[in-house]
Amino acid sequence: MESTLSAELMRSALAAAPDAMLIADATGRIVFANRQMSALFGYSAQELGALLVEDLLPERLQALHRAHRRSFTREPRTRQMGIGLELLARRKDGMEFPVEISLSPIHDDERDLVAAAIRDVTPHRRIQAALLEARQAAERATQTKSRFLATASHDLRQPLQSLALLNGR
Repeated sequence: MESTLSAELMRSALAAAPDAMLIADATGRIVFANRQMSALFGYSAQELGALLVEDLLPERLQALHRAHRRSFTREPRTRQMGIGLELLARRKDGMEFPVEISLSPIHDDERDLVAAAIRDVTPHRRIQAALLEARQAAERATQTKSRFLATASHDLRQPLQSLALLNGR
């Protein structure tokens, strides 16, 4: 197996990836974005090439992301971004949506870069919300059933206790 891949083969592999993928430099400038990035964010390939990564975030999160990017640049390592946090991205039309992001540092002959795989988790969040709602409904039904059984048990015991008293027991 050949240890080095041509730049064209690497570009083709990234372009064919099922997730939205981008490569950015240390300043956050997007230097490569695959077709899925355009489909997910609504920008053309040319528009993506003129953006910073922060441009893909809600404005209120951009300054915080710049600080995180600088931290990643100082200590680059492959990792999931925002573990335990709700990460949000912003489409060209301004619509925000939840995402999962994985980062990997890469290096070409001239500079350090970061590759990011971005996945829209809106469907996953909808399923989680539906499961939570179903669980809450099941808990309410269990509580209602318990109250009914307690009431029924009490109502059935009362006449039996009265009969037992009348029979002298």
